[in-house]
Amino acid sequence: MGKITKIETQKKNANRVSIYIDGEFKFGVYKNVFITLGIATGDEIDENQMAEMIAEDEYKRGINAALSYISYQQRTEKEVRDKLAKDQLDSKLVKRIIDAIKGYGYINDYVYAKDYISFKIEHSGTNKIKSKLKEKGISDEVLNELLSAYSESYMESKALAVAEKKNESFGERLEYSKRYSRLTGFLTRRGYPYGIVKSVVASVLEPYKRERYSRENYSRRPTDEYGQCSEEELYEAVLAVAKKKNRTYDADLDHRKRYEKLSRFLVGKGYSYEVVKKVVKEIID
Repeated sequence: MGKITKIETQKKNANRVSIYIDGEFKFGVYKNVFITLGIATGDEIDENQMAEMIAEDEYKRGINAALSYISYQQRTEKEVRDKLAKDQLDSKLVKRIIDAIKGYGYINDYVYAKDYISFKIEHSGTNKIKSKLKEKGISDEVLNELLSAYSESYMESKALAVAEKKNESFGERLEYSKRYSRLTGFLTRRGYPYGIVKSVVASVLEPYKRERYSRENYSRRPTDEYGQCSEEELYEAVLAVAKKKNRTYDADLDHRKRYEKLSRFLVGKGYSYEVVKKVVKEIID
């Protein structure tokens, strides 16, 4: 038992006060703690009351730490819990703090997951999204409900857009096998399921596959009888490559220069002049 002889506002933090008992500094607390508990100078205070004040001060510290942590970015319950545990707060106190800020509506795992998915779904697959959110403590139940809103066809369309952009970054000279390997690895790391990756890569690289085959066989006279690329298929393959290249030229490029540039490009790829001439004529004319 002792007597509170002085309650003094701290110089470095006006929101906290120093408590003196029997003329000696004992501990510091937030102002609203001792006000809430009805403590005043001259009161007698025992060990239990002091412990209560210190416990309430720790709670106030924890609340402030949690609110600061979530003030500039959305957080999940697990993230806040881990932050408080890292600050070495007692597990019971952490639970009390979490319950309080959940009650205020400051953390909501369902809302967090919904917002996260709607942002990430534009350029990431469901596998990666699910993995990241599970790390943040989002339950399988919530994940399955929210991700079920995105159909496989929708995800495939998003993967296709991502793949086409990535494929363009490879340039024109990258050989087919390396292009296939890099694009497949890229989409897999982005979290798209195997089925979608396989379908999208096949779609994006179809012109390159046809080009590779036609370049290997352009000097021959393949026929369908032997299961090889026919002249018509060769023409269509070269046409697809030419159209893709033509789209990269400036819209105001004049007719003659466009004809010359496209012809040089195709001849440089190894296609016969006869095929190149027909293809370029169809595109330019």
